[in-house]
Amino acid sequence: MIAVAAIVEGAGEVAALPILLRRINAWRTPDVHLQALPPIRVHRDRFLNRDDEFRRHLLLAAAKCGEQGWILVLLDADDDCPAELGKQILERATAYVPHHRVSVVLANREYEAWFIAAAESLAGQRGFAFKPAEAIDAEGPRNAKGCIKAHRCGGSYGETTDQPAFSARRDLQQAFARSRSFRKLCSEWARQMAFALTGAMRPRSWVPRLDSLRSCSDVSTSSAPKARFVYPEATACSAFAQEDAGDLGHCVRRCPRECQIRPWRCRCAASHRLEWEAAAPPACRSAK
Repeated sequence: MIAVAAIVEGAGEVAALPILLRRINAWRTPDVHLQALPPIRVHRDRFLNRDDEFRRHLLLAAAKCGEQGWILVLLDADDDCPAELGKQILERATAYVPHHRVSVVLANREYEAWFIAAAESLAGQRGFAFKPAEAIDAEGPRNAKGCIKAHRCGGSYGETTDQPAFSARRDLQQAFARSRSFRKLCSEWARQMAFALTGAMRPRSWVPRLDSLRSCSDVSTSSAPKARFVYPEATACSAFAQEDAGDLGHCVRRCPRECQIRPWRCRCAASHRLEWEAAAPPACRSAK
Protein backbone atom coordinates (compact mmCIF):
# COMPACT_ATOMS: atom_id res chain seq x y z
CA MET A 1 0.00 0.00 0.00
CA ILE A 2 1.28 3.44 -0.97
CA ALA A 3 0.27 6.38 1.20
CA VAL A 4 0.22 9.81 -0.45
CA ALA A 5 0.32 12.92 1.72
CA ALA A 6 -0.50 16.00 -0.34
CA ILE A 7 0.05 19.67 0.42
CA VAL A 8 -2.47 21.97 -1.29
CA GLU A 9 -3.53 25.59 -1.03
CA GLY A 10 -7.29 25.61 -1.60
CA ALA A 11 -10.29 24.23 0.23
CA GLY A 12 -11.52 22.79 -3.04
CA GLU A 13 -8.33 20.79 -3.55
CA VAL A 14 -8.65 19.32 -0.06
CA ALA A 15 -11.84 17.61 -1.18
CA ALA A 16 -11.02 17.13 -4.87
CA LEU A 17 -7.43 15.90 -4.92
CA PRO A 18 -8.01 12.53 -3.18
CA ILE A 19 -10.74 11.84 -5.75
CA LEU A 20 -8.40 12.74 -8.59
CA LEU A 21 -5.56 10.62 -7.22
CA ARG A 22 -7.81 7.59 -6.84
CA ARG A 23 -8.99 8.02 -10.43
CA ILE A 24 -5.42 8.32 -11.73
CA ASN A 25 -4.54 5.23 -9.75
CA ALA A 26 -7.38 3.26 -11.34
CA TRP A 27 -6.43 4.62 -14.76
CA ARG A 28 -2.66 4.28 -14.67
CA THR A 29 -1.74 1.76 -11.97
CA PRO A 30 -4.77 -0.35 -11.05
CA ASP A 31 -2.56 -2.96 -9.37
CA VAL A 32 -1.31 -0.48 -6.76
CA HIS A 33 -3.21 -0.17 -3.49
CA LEU A 34 -3.37 3.56 -2.85
CA GLN A 35 -4.13 5.39 0.37
CA ALA A 36 -4.93 9.00 -0.52
CA LEU A 37 -4.60 10.76 2.82
CA PRO A 38 -6.56 13.96 3.55
CA PRO A 39 -4.45 16.79 2.08
CA ILE A 40 -2.76 19.40 4.22
CA ARG A 41 -4.01 22.88 3.39
CA VAL A 42 -1.55 25.76 3.44
CA HIS A 43 -1.55 29.46 2.66
CA ARG A 44 0.52 29.66 -0.54
CA ASP A 45 2.47 32.83 0.24
CA ARG A 46 3.28 31.87 3.83
CA PHE A 47 4.20 28.34 2.80
CA LEU A 48 6.62 29.52 0.12
CA ASN A 49 8.08 32.57 1.87
CA ARG A 50 8.43 31.44 5.49
CA ASP A 51 10.96 28.72 6.11
CA ASP A 52 9.39 27.72 9.42
CA GLU A 53 5.98 27.25 7.78
CA PHE A 54 7.52 25.38 4.86
CA ARG A 55 9.46 23.05 7.13
CA ARG A 56 6.58 22.46 9.52
CA HIS A 57 4.17 21.35 6.80
CA LEU A 58 6.78 19.18 5.06
CA LEU A 59 7.55 17.37 8.32
CA LEU A 60 3.84 16.94 8.98
CA ALA A 61 3.34 15.40 5.55
CA ALA A 62 6.32 13.11 6.11
CA ALA A 63 4.88 11.94 9.42
CA LYS A 64 1.47 11.29 7.86
CA CYS A 65 2.64 9.22 4.92
CA GLY A 66 5.29 7.28 6.80
CA GLU A 67 8.73 6.17 5.72
CA GLN A 68 7.44 4.35 2.64
CA GLY A 69 5.01 7.09 1.58
CA TRP A 70 5.08 9.82 -0.99
CA ILE A 71 4.74 13.58 -0.46
CA LEU A 72 2.97 15.50 -3.22
CA VAL A 73 3.05 19.31 -3.23
CA LEU A 74 0.30 20.62 -5.53
CA LEU A 75 -0.07 24.38 -5.87
CA ASP A 76 -1.38 26.86 -8.42
CA ALA A 77 1.35 28.40 -10.56
CA ASP A 78 -0.57 31.68 -10.96
CA ASP A 79 1.86 34.01 -12.78
CA ASP A 80 5.00 32.02 -11.97
CA CYS A 81 6.79 29.65 -14.32
CA PRO A 82 5.76 26.14 -13.21
CA ALA A 83 9.09 24.60 -14.18
CA GLU A 84 11.30 27.13 -12.42
CA LEU A 85 9.21 27.49 -9.26
CA GLY A 86 8.63 23.75 -9.07
CA LYS A 87 12.37 23.09 -9.19
CA GLN A 88 13.00 25.59 -6.39
CA ILE A 89 10.30 24.10 -4.18
CA LEU A 90 11.58 20.56 -4.78
CA GLU A 91 15.14 21.50 -3.82
CA ARG A 92 13.94 23.10 -0.60
CA ALA A 93 11.63 20.22 0.24
CA THR A 94 14.23 17.49 -0.23
CA ALA A 95 16.56 19.38 2.09
CA TYR A 96 14.02 19.11 4.92
CA VAL A 97 12.80 15.55 4.23
CA PRO A 98 15.75 13.85 2.48
CA HIS A 99 14.58 10.34 3.32
CA HIS A 100 11.15 10.74 1.69
CA ARG A 101 10.05 10.76 -1.91
CA VAL A 102 8.76 14.21 -2.88
CA SER A 103 7.04 15.49 -6.02
CA VAL A 104 6.10 19.08 -6.80
CA VAL A 105 3.40 19.85 -9.36
CA LEU A 106 2.18 23.34 -10.21
CA ALA A 107 -1.14 23.57 -12.03
CA ASN A 108 -0.77 26.11 -14.81
CA ARG A 109 -2.30 28.46 -13.96
CA GLU A 110 -4.91 27.08 -11.59
CA TYR A 111 -6.34 23.68 -10.70
CA GLU A 112 -9.45 24.63 -12.71
CA ALA A 113 -7.33 24.75 -15.87
CA TRP A 114 -7.45 20.96 -15.83
CA PHE A 115 -11.25 21.21 -16.07
CA ILE A 116 -10.93 23.48 -19.10
CA ALA A 117 -8.62 20.90 -20.70
CA ALA A 118 -11.38 18.29 -20.36
CA ALA A 119 -14.29 20.70 -20.95
CA GLU A 120 -15.93 18.50 -23.58
CA SER A 121 -16.37 15.67 -21.10
CA LEU A 122 -17.94 18.05 -18.55
CA ALA A 123 -20.55 19.45 -20.94
CA GLY A 124 -23.98 19.01 -19.38
CA GLN A 125 -22.57 18.26 -15.93
CA ARG A 126 -23.78 20.47 -13.08
CA GLY A 127 -24.96 23.19 -15.44
CA PHE A 128 -21.70 23.39 -17.37
CA ALA A 129 -22.22 24.36 -21.02
CA PHE A 130 -19.48 23.92 -23.59
CA LYS A 131 -19.53 23.65 -27.36
CA PRO A 132 -16.91 21.43 -29.02
CA ALA A 133 -16.34 24.18 -31.58
CA GLU A 134 -14.98 26.47 -28.87
CA ALA A 135 -11.22 26.60 -28.86
CA ILE A 136 -9.81 27.39 -25.41
CA ASP A 137 -6.20 27.09 -24.42
CA ALA A 138 -6.50 25.25 -21.12
CA GLU A 139 -3.47 26.92 -19.58
CA GLY A 140 -4.00 30.31 -21.18
CA PRO A 141 -6.71 32.01 -19.09
CA ARG A 142 -5.29 33.78 -16.02
CA ASN A 143 -8.61 33.37 -14.26
CA ALA A 144 -9.51 29.74 -14.85
CA LYS A 145 -12.20 29.89 -12.18
CA GLY A 146 -13.81 32.80 -14.00
CA CYS A 147 -13.77 30.81 -17.23
CA ILE A 148 -15.60 27.96 -15.52
CA LYS A 149 -18.15 30.40 -14.09
CA ALA A 150 -18.76 31.91 -17.52
CA HIS A 151 -19.70 28.49 -18.89
CA ARG A 152 -22.09 27.58 -16.08
CA CYS A 153 -25.77 28.36 -15.98
CA GLY A 154 -26.19 31.10 -13.42
CA GLY A 155 -22.52 32.01 -13.56
CA SER A 156 -21.62 30.45 -10.21
CA TYR A 157 -18.84 28.12 -9.15
CA GLY A 158 -18.26 26.67 -5.70
CA GLU A 159 -14.78 25.33 -5.07
CA THR A 160 -15.73 22.97 -2.25
CA THR A 161 -18.74 21.54 -4.11
CA ASP A 162 -18.05 21.78 -7.85
CA GLN A 163 -14.34 21.02 -7.76
CA PRO A 164 -14.75 17.51 -6.28
CA ALA A 165 -17.70 16.81 -8.60
CA PHE A 166 -15.83 17.89 -11.73
CA SER A 167 -12.73 15.95 -10.60
CA ALA A 168 -14.86 12.81 -10.41
CA ARG A 169 -16.42 13.26 -13.88
CA ARG A 170 -13.89 14.81 -16.24
CA ASP A 171 -12.14 12.74 -18.89
CA LEU A 172 -8.56 12.20 -17.73
CA GLN A 173 -7.30 11.39 -21.21
CA GLN A 174 -8.59 14.72 -22.51
CA ALA A 175 -6.91 16.57 -19.68
CA PHE A 176 -3.70 14.64 -20.32
CA ALA A 177 -3.70 15.53 -24.02
CA ARG A 178 -4.44 19.24 -23.55
CA SER A 179 -2.68 20.26 -20.34
CA ARG A 180 1.07 20.13 -19.91
CA SER A 181 0.88 20.60 -16.16
CA PHE A 182 -1.56 17.69 -15.85
CA ARG A 183 0.86 15.55 -17.82
CA LYS A 184 3.48 16.55 -15.26
CA LEU A 185 1.25 15.17 -12.50
CA CYS A 186 0.82 11.93 -14.43
CA SER A 187 4.55 11.61 -15.10
CA GLU A 188 5.30 12.11 -11.41
CA TRP A 189 2.67 9.51 -10.64
CA ALA A 190 4.28 7.01 -13.00
CA ARG A 191 7.75 7.67 -11.59
CA GLN A 192 6.70 7.30 -7.97
CA MET A 193 4.59 4.22 -8.58
CA ALA A 194 7.50 2.61 -10.41
CA PHE A 195 9.42 2.65 -7.15
CA ALA A 196 6.51 0.95 -5.43
CA LEU A 197 6.09 -1.74 -8.08
CA THR A 198 9.78 -2.61 -8.04
CA GLY A 199 9.82 -2.76 -4.25
CA ALA A 200 12.35 0.06 -3.90
CA MET A 201 11.05 2.64 -1.49
CA ARG A 202 13.99 5.06 -1.38
CA PRO A 203 14.12 8.50 -2.98
CA ARG A 204 16.28 9.25 -6.00
CA SER A 205 19.09 10.54 -3.82
CA TRP A 206 19.78 6.93 -2.79
CA VAL A 207 20.21 5.68 -6.38
CA PRO A 208 23.89 5.19 -7.26
CA ARG A 209 25.51 6.94 -10.18
CA LEU A 210 26.68 4.38 -12.72
CA ASP A 211 29.65 5.09 -14.97
CA SER A 212 30.14 2.39 -17.62
CA LEU A 213 29.55 -0.33 -15.03
CA ARG A 214 29.39 -3.86 -16.44
CA SER A 215 30.03 -6.19 -13.54
CA CYS A 216 30.24 -6.03 -9.78
CA SER A 217 31.14 -9.66 -9.28
CA ASP A 218 34.79 -8.99 -8.46
CA VAL A 219 34.34 -6.17 -6.01
CA SER A 220 36.72 -6.29 -3.09
CA THR A 221 35.53 -4.76 0.13
CA SER A 222 37.06 -3.80 3.43
CA SER A 223 36.16 -5.33 6.74
CA ALA A 224 33.41 -2.73 7.24
CA PRO A 225 29.95 -4.13 8.03
CA LYS A 226 27.88 -4.89 4.95
CA ALA A 227 24.41 -3.62 4.20
CA ARG A 228 21.81 -4.51 1.66
CA PHE A 229 20.21 -1.84 -0.54
CA VAL A 230 17.91 -2.05 -3.55
CA TYR A 231 18.34 0.36 -6.46
CA PRO A 232 15.89 -0.39 -9.30
CA GLU A 233 17.60 1.97 -11.74
CA ALA A 234 20.98 0.29 -11.35
CA THR A 235 20.15 -2.30 -13.98
CA ALA A 236 23.73 -2.47 -15.22
CA CYS A 237 24.59 -4.60 -12.22
CA SER A 238 22.41 -7.69 -11.93
CA ALA A 239 23.16 -8.02 -8.23
CA PHE A 240 21.36 -4.77 -7.48
CA ALA A 241 18.22 -5.95 -9.26
CA GLN A 242 17.49 -8.65 -6.69
CA GLU A 243 16.59 -7.60 -3.18
CA ASP A 244 17.15 -11.01 -1.68
CA ALA A 245 20.29 -11.94 -3.59
CA GLY A 246 22.66 -13.57 -1.16
CA ASP A 247 25.74 -11.94 -2.69
CA LEU A 248 24.30 -8.45 -2.80
CA GLY A 249 26.23 -7.29 0.25
CA HIS A 250 29.60 -7.51 -1.47
CA CYS A 251 28.60 -4.74 -3.86
CA VAL A 252 27.79 -2.20 -1.18
CA ARG A 253 29.64 -0.83 1.80
CA ARG A 254 27.74 0.38 4.79
CA CYS A 255 28.34 3.73 6.38
CA PRO A 256 29.93 3.07 9.83
CA ARG A 257 27.21 5.16 11.47
CA GLU A 258 23.62 5.07 10.34
CA CYS A 259 22.16 8.23 8.82
CA GLN A 260 25.62 9.75 8.33
CA ILE A 261 26.24 10.59 4.69
CA ARG A 262 29.67 9.64 3.42
CA PRO A 263 31.02 8.95 -0.05
CA TRP A 264 32.12 5.42 -0.82
CA ARG A 265 33.97 4.05 -3.80
CA CYS A 266 33.61 0.53 -5.08
CA ARG A 267 36.26 -0.59 -7.59
CA CYS A 268 35.29 -3.46 -9.85
CA ALA A 269 37.38 -5.67 -12.07
CA ALA A 270 39.44 -4.07 -14.84
CA SER A 271 38.54 -0.43 -15.41
CA HIS A 272 34.89 -0.65 -14.47
CA ARG A 273 33.97 1.51 -11.52
CA LEU A 274 30.93 2.26 -9.41
CA GLU A 275 30.83 5.49 -7.46
CA TRP A 276 28.07 6.71 -5.25
CA GLU A 277 27.26 8.78 -2.22
CA ALA A 278 25.15 6.85 0.24
CA ALA A 279 24.33 6.62 3.88
CA ALA A 280 22.81 3.73 5.71
CA PRO A 281 19.15 4.75 6.10
CA PRO A 282 17.33 4.23 9.39
CA ALA A 283 15.69 1.06 8.12
CA CYS A 284 18.95 -0.36 6.77
CA ARG A 285 19.12 -4.13 7.03
CA SER A 286 22.49 -5.77 7.67
CA ALA A 287 23.28 -8.54 5.23
CA LYS A 288 22.72 -11.91 6.77
